[in-house]
Amino acid sequence: DGSYVAAVYSEPVHYLENGKWEEIDNTLTEEMVEGTEVYQNRKGKHSVRFSESIDKKGVSIQNENGYTVSFTPVTDVERPEMKGERKETEELQSISMMKEEGKRDKKTEKMSLDKKTSGMKYADVYADADLEYVLTSSSLKENIVVKKAKDSYEYQFHADFGGLIPVQESDGSIGLY
Repeated sequence: DGSYVAAVYSEPVHYLENGKWEEIDNTLTEEMVEGTEVYQNRKGKHSVRFSESIDKKGVSIQNENGYTVSFTPVTDVERPEMKGERKETEELQSISMMKEEGKRDKKTEKMSLDKKTSGMKYADVYADADLEYVLTSSSLKENIVVKKAKDSYEYQFHADFGGLIPVQESDGSIGLY
């Protein structure tokens, strides 16, 4: 019919690799790395690995410049292994709603972002708290899911910055340089 549709997203949906734009695919796949079972995203600007058992290798991120940052929770909770559960999130809510309402057509199908977000959840890493990681095309968000209210909270992690220097930014976040 000659019409055009422009799709605007809040995060990148493609990344540049060898001069060609590739679609980001954060679907987590099982792999063996240095004798450890991990879940790794398929394709993206950053390579993210979640150890199947978070108490062994934790989580690591390698950026496009080859720097690797990793972190592992420090906990006194005794258990044989703290295995993670892979999570694949649904498509954007508006696209999902259109699908449910039967309004999804070829144009909205092309705008679908069903491989851009995934994550891992590790149950009972701390006493009364789980760890949940949400991977998007531009970030990795860590959620500490508290199951029981306490007077105070303290969670420790071992971090390896791979030669980068952590600097606290004016907004309270930590930048690595």
